[in-house]
Amino acid sequence: MKEPFQVDQIDHIELFVPDRYAAAAWYHKVLGLQVVEAFKLGQRVTQDHVRDHHGAYSIYFSDPYRHRIEITTYDYDVVKSAI
Repeated sequence: MKEPFQVDQIDHIELFVPDRYAAAAWYHKVLGLQVVEAFKLGQRVTQDHVRDHHGAYSIYFSDPYRHRIEITTYDYDVVKSAI
């Protein structure tokens, strides 16, 4: 039997779906993807929001219009030494 297909890495993707929980369950089951923690509107972005993607660092937050924003840097070693 062949090993199941699994996505190794995706830089980012944003989709608008009618049921985000059902969509997240499908992407987890089919591609093995994980949901990145959501942030509350107006929450202050801190060092705790930095996500280490092992080769890149990202922070995630929402703007006042509820757009989810990701800022990513590939200057991995520079950021790693700063945090």
